Amino acid sequence: MKFVFITLIISASILAQNRILFRYNADFPAGSDLQNAVTLNSVSVQNNIEDEEETARGIGGWGLLPRKSASFSGGESYIVTTGNVQTSYFGTIQISGDLWIKPETPNAAIISWDDTSKLTGLNVYLEQGKVNLHFRFLGNNYITKAPAALVLSEWQFVSWGVKLENGILELTIYVNHKQIKKENYSPGTSGGLIALNTIVYLGKCINSSINSPNFQGMIHAAQIRNYIPDDTYLLSFLPFDGGSYFGFPNFHDYPISLNSTPVDKRISSSPTQIMQKSIVPYQNEGFIPQGITNTHEDEDYAGPEFIYISMYHKTQTGSTGGKRSIIVEIDPNNDYRVRRCFRIMGSFAFSHVGGIAYKNKSIYISTSSKIEVYTLPDFVTPYNKKYIDLTTSPNNLYNVGSKASFCTYFMDTLWVGDYRLSGEPTPYLYGYRIDNIGRVVNYEAPTIYRLPTNTQGVAWKMVNNQSYLLISQSGGDAGSKIHRVKRSALNTSSVPIIDTTFKIPAGGEDLSIDKNGDLLNVSESGALYIQKGPSPLTSFFPFIFTIDDSILFNGILTSINEIKSDESFLLPNEYKISSFPNPFNGNTDVVVYLPNSGLVTLKIYNLNGEEIRVLQNGIMSSGKHVFNWNAWGNNSGVYIMTMYINSQPVSSHKMVYLK
Repeated sequence: MKFVFITLIISASILAQNRILFRYNADFPAGSDLQNAVTLNSVSVQNNIEDEEETARGIGGWGLLPRKSASFSGGESYIVTTGNVQTSYFGTIQISGDLWIKPETPNAAIISWDDTSKLTGLNVYLEQGKVNLHFRFLGNNYITKAPAALVLSEWQFVSWGVKLENGILELTIYVNHKQIKKENYSPGTSGGLIALNTIVYLGKCINSSINSPNFQGMIHAAQIRNYIPDDTYLLSFLPFDGGSYFGFPNFHDYPISLNSTPVDKRISSSPTQIMQKSIVPYQNEGFIPQGITNTHEDEDYAGPEFIYISMYHKTQTGSTGGKRSIIVEIDPNNDYRVRRCFRIMGSFAFSHVGGIAYKNKSIYISTSSKIEVYTLPDFVTPYNKKYIDLTTSPNNLYNVGSKASFCTYFMDTLWVGDYRLSGEPTPYLYGYRIDNIGRVVNYEAPTIYRLPTNTQGVAWKMVNNQSYLLISQSGGDAGSKIHRVKRSALNTSSVPIIDTTFKIPAGGEDLSIDKNGDLLNVSESGALYIQKGPSPLTSFFPFIFTIDDSILFNGILTSINEIKSDESFLLPNEYKISSFPNPFNGNTDVVVYLPNSGLVTLKIYNLNGEEIRVLQNGIMSSGKHVFNWNAWGNNSGVYIMTMYINSQPVSSHKMVYLK
């Protein structure tokens, strides 16, 4: 399944607070906070279930209620607001929007917000399957067209943006969290006072100069804003999640800043390069992320990779609000889509759940000096509720010596650690052996290592036959850190000697190592909005980050001090490409890993599949090799590096070039 994301953006000095001007969500009734009052004309609202999900869901589903989407039949089928949607600007303009769309025809109207009396308007439509962004300004028409057609009959997330500033009009289109077209125009003026005050149509175009039939297909959710989000959001995975709203969270629609740094830019300004990022779901329902794990923490696991996030509920008063903690199952190979959501029914049901670990189809949850174990069900039991209830037995509850703020699994051992502030009892990491059926067997005599204060999570990584502990340390909104420590530097009596420290965005919580050996980190920063409203401590919406292991272990992978007499273990075990920095401006270093020698060809393509550059073509030895790509002269956007071995493609890597 694919998602398309279209965003329209106009940058401006806004006469009112940044806000959402129009929002429609088929899951919610007219007049709710997630939907303007609208009229449906020959449009039905129906369950949105993919064919492949039917079997998995059983009778009623596997946890998530079927999403509802608006079904358009073409002809006179459209949705229209019952009243005008209005905004005004002076000097500069900003407008943006997005929607989930599943088109059935290549030519179709999508959004029309056109004030014909004032010669100003906005239209988004499909022409031969390509997204067109049409902005009418002072009677003049400005059009930007996407270079490639959308895939028909598949869900896609489309986002668009219009920005007028200093006489330059910028139109931008995004599809599936990728910028696919940006085009500038010179109207010659910023236009003084500009206002839009008219109704909004979904699925119908009212501009007579645009020959676009009414929409046929499905729309799930759509919105229009009077501002433009930062690219941190526009280029991030947005989960189609079964929560209360799909798209950008409404409680991050505020121009909050700290130390003159807009909060939306806090992620992109991280000194440690973020390789991938995905918005954590279920925020609008009051859940705050704490723990992260993935199936490949279990070295014996051989199935598809899934990521698990533990989340507890918190209200503005600080209570749990009567909602049970949840575990969200996310598919990183399918645009980070939520697969299932589990509701905890055991001893931790209403607690502040901490970190989690995965072993043998079981989730280990830590909190309050205890570990509780839940076995994940297969798709066999029918559910008709939003959540799948996870139950456990008293035999799967273990008392531990640790405060049990977080946990991780590594090589037959469950590691449980303390979060402590300065002045509190000394924080430790406890290692409890796990038997072949997943029981904790030595909780009375664990391995014990001392930790730094403010530790939020840990993960183990084996590099060149040497074990390293990665430690997440959060210092509040000022930022977080990841420390790298050799296992040989760990002991019970003293704080470990830090090998290297990496600075990451604020709110860093638990850690996990994925199937590629890269580091996963979940941030809770921004979730404070749920309790406190807009404040300087609301940094950004919570994300899942991925950090390339070649960054974390740069220098170690090739260090002479780490080379053993038998160097065969230093060779990579798979073909792999990485790059740093990414995104980049100008130059980036491309790193390729070759388990075997051979004829190696490295080609760079744009999103249209056009070959841009041949970076390498020749015989190369096994090992790690570094190339530099100077992208000057190319357009900003996403590029794909593909490695061919003896003319056969073996690996691809996405790079984002920002001028």
